[in-house]
Amino acid sequence: MAAFTPRLSDGTFTFKQHTEAATGLLDQPAPRDPEDILGVPADQRIGLHRQGSRDIDGDVVEVWSSGSGHYEVHVADESIAFYRDSDLHRHGGPAVVYADGREDWYENGMAVIAARPFNLVEEPLPGGGTRYAGIRSIEGKAPNAVARDVRDDLRDLQRIGFLPDGATVNVSSTTKGTKSVHVRLGGLAKGSVIDHDTLDRTPEGHRLHDHIVKVVNQYNQYETGRGSSKQRRFFYEEVHLVEE
Repeated sequence: MAAFTPRLSDGTFTFKQHTEAATGLLDQPAPRDPEDILGVPADQRIGLHRQGSRDIDGDVVEVWSSGSGHYEVHVADESIAFYRDSDLHRHGGPAVVYADGREDWYENGMAVIAARPFNLVEEPLPGGGTRYAGIRSIEGKAPNAVARDVRDDLRDLQRIGFLPDGATVNVSSTTKGTKSVHVRLGGLAKGSVIDHDTLDRTPEGHRLHDHIVKVVNQYNQYETGRGSSKQRRFFYEEVHLVEE
């Protein structure tokens, strides 16, 4: 005998919803939208929907996707990774955010080195003192060549949305007197990088300034302290943030 199916007046069918949770289901924490976890502003969200759990290389991964399926976001061990067409990719934010807070930026599967510059390598000198060197420094490289490389790095940052919208980038160098590389980041919104009450940098101003200094100093090297042949610095860096 066929099960009774109530028919509504408009010809559609309805079934009683099963409201009893499976054993243990209520003890499972409800997964949070990765964009909620990261605090992505509403106007920058790609709109994610949970697809469920997947076994990826032996790890249980929570999988979310955009409505079009164009993007996927994987959450595993409290780390979050953004993919576009199977490549690590994200505009305006890191494509991988690790549980310990580290971030990696990717564009179409390629790591953007300038978005995660390494600190200077510290090497003790035989007689005391220290030699510092950036991981991309080349002995004797001319400052104008360094300036070209830094300009390319900052263009990478601009293209992936690391730099503020509307920012203008100017990189120059000089060998007169003291070798130096100058970076001017202009076109910034008023109050975004300078606190006009204290005339100090805002937290965003500090973040941008310190990051760009690290980008530049990847090409630098210098010696300090007892044991160095002389107080030697390959070039000095200057970074200026200019509001509109």
